[in-house]
Amino acid sequence: VFGPGKAGQLGVVPDGESDQLATFAGNHMIVTPARSFLHADNELSALDRARYLELARERKTVLARRDALRKQLQQVERAGDAAARTRLRGELTEVGGAIDRLSREMEGCVLWRQPCRHPLSLILAGDVLYAGGPESVAAHGTDTGEKVWEAPVDAEALGLAAAGGRLFVSTDSGVIHCFAPPATASVGRPAADSAAGFLLTTTSR
Repeated sequence: VFGPGKAGQLGVVPDGESDQLATFAGNHMIVTPARSFLHADNELSALDRARYLELARERKTVLARRDALRKQLQQVERAGDAAARTRLRGELTEVGGAIDRLSREMEGCVLWRQPCRHPLSLILAGDVLYAGGPESVAAHGTDTGEKVWEAPVDAEALGLAAAGGRLFVSTDSGVIHCFAPPATASVGRPAADSAAGFLLTTTSR
């Protein structure tokens, strides 16, 4: 996976290959054996990775077949071969139908989509996706993508890390925030930012 670059596109190139297989509009992608999680400016989504790549390979083959048929059609039209022209047009119609079918099936590989206003950073910790945005950080469950927690930070949350049951958030102001659930929070620490997470400490680098 590479990108997003200036175009805001993430590209997928299979192992051992040089040609790009698929592109997605987004800022970050997290890949697991079963799923891919795509992080765009205003949306978080999950993809059936294995099935999508299988369909993408098939669609790439069919697209190459379509291009070859188009070249053949140009040649027979110049030659004035009416029978060959009719045959090739019929094959192109069938290929076009196959491309449409594969495109629909690829769209069906999206398991869920959820709004997300935290486009700056993304990590996966267990079965939770943590996303950083301007002045806040949020957690989304991987099963449905629903937001399960959110807490404020002092600036743009550009760096995220999870360890020991804690979430560490670094911002562009030079501050590091540390969050943990109540069961992990230490005695004497500041009060909870929300019912789902405690702010343990905030330090300046």
